[in-house]
Amino acid sequence: MWGTALAYRVSVTAQSENCTCIATMTRDPLRRIQADTGLGLLILPVEIEAVAAGNPLSPELQKLVLTNCLGANFIGAVMESNGISASAMKQLASQLYENATQFSVISIPNEQSSSPLDINISQQLRNKVKQDALKLFHLASGPSEYVAHIALNHQYTICLRYLCHFKVFAAVPTRNSISCSNLSIITSTPLATLTSVIKMAATSGLFTIIAADRVSHSPTSLLLATSPEFNGWATCVSQYMFDASSKLGAASEAWGRSTEMVHSPFSMAFGTDLSFPEYLGQNPPVAKSMGQFLNATQMVDANSPRHLVNTTSAVSTIYLAHAFPLLNFELEAQERAIKSIGDVIHALESELQARISITSPGPKGPEPVSNGIAIVKANKVFLLRHFLHNLPDPVAAKMLAVVAARLGSGDRLLIQDLVIPEPNEIDQYTEGMLRMRELIQVELANGRTRTEAMWTNLIDSIGVGAKVKSIVRPEGSDLSLMEIEIDSRVS
Repeated sequence: MWGTALAYRVSVTAQSENCTCIATMTRDPLRRIQADTGLGLLILPVEIEAVAAGNPLSPELQKLVLTNCLGANFIGAVMESNGISASAMKQLASQLYENATQFSVISIPNEQSSSPLDINISQQLRNKVKQDALKLFHLASGPSEYVAHIALNHQYTICLRYLCHFKVFAAVPTRNSISCSNLSIITSTPLATLTSVIKMAATSGLFTIIAADRVSHSPTSLLLATSPEFNGWATCVSQYMFDASSKLGAASEAWGRSTEMVHSPFSMAFGTDLSFPEYLGQNPPVAKSMGQFLNATQMVDANSPRHLVNTTSAVSTIYLAHAFPLLNFELEAQERAIKSIGDVIHALESELQARISITSPGPKGPEPVSNGIAIVKANKVFLLRHFLHNLPDPVAAKMLAVVAARLGSGDRLLIQDLVIPEPNEIDQYTEGMLRMRELIQVELANGRTRTEAMWTNLIDSIGVGAKVKSIVRPEGSDLSLMEIEIDSRVS
């Protein structure tokens, strides 16, 4: 763990066509810098000497943060001349420095052994650093570079698609490098094309170029090579979701405002009359990749079941059972998933097993499944996790009405799902991630994610005295938690 740096001495040499200046600063790189920048300023490499108590900050983090902070100050005049606010650049640079410094100190190496408070603080700082860096990038780039960056990211997706299709990730040794020529033979790809794709992908953090003709894994490409879940996620994004998204405009032209699940860009892209769930049922390879993708998303903090405690279904139940030892849990699952979920629960200690039962939905509602685990007859709290986001309102309302009818006065229905914020309600990075997921639902299943007002209207429509008591989104989570109170005396 890196210690907190108490002072810095940084010397920066900068030159323009008509002047040269040297700036030296200590302790505060943002407020004590003095230099006559002139016009047409060029920033040369920064030499950093850190004086710290104990261990210094990470050298990589030093260079990244301090170089960006210095650059933001030095090029302020140039930015102003291009219509970009230098004061905004300086403020963001200051925030980035402070948040990145704190994050480097508090960064949690092992979430399993850390307290929820430590993990939350770490995630808050991580999110702030990402947001500050994104804003700083947008300010430094300016409007004229927007389309160029869209084109850049498009090619990154094409490279990912190519690498997944030809199984290049698995062909690169996990510990050593390999020549591109040998890699092209193993993957049956043209050498020139493969080399271009790998070198392009390397600029985004995929792979490391060792020499002109040799490549090795980066931490990111190694994850995609060794994790079936993350490899499935990459395949889904670059192939199935990519193809579906390309038909978004055509689907709108063909079906207009239809809410039918079969009238989706996915159905159009893959030439099927089936809805997305039906298509998965008839195409096991696609369903497998989609299952891996969903499992991978649970490994990302934004979707972690831990947010249920701090504010696959079996994981959520186990999290809750550990956190609330006085509660019993009834887990409803589809017939095809009962055995695998049962195996997970049977591996738990006996005290947890005794408090978790499994049911499957039958014609008259969920019926207990005989699996050697104690059955809980009464429902006091019913949890629907990430289940309703892609369903049209009439279908979602019908399902909610069935669940609510099983609950009595004073019982609770908890819904953990996507709640789309109003514009500018939260930070730009988080809002962008949520709106990305909103469009994915449209593209795959013609689904509609909901705002807070839309969720409230949906709950009001099911009757049985169901009222939204609270809606909260835990820090760092993409999913919000909605608490629904039931008053069966109200019709």
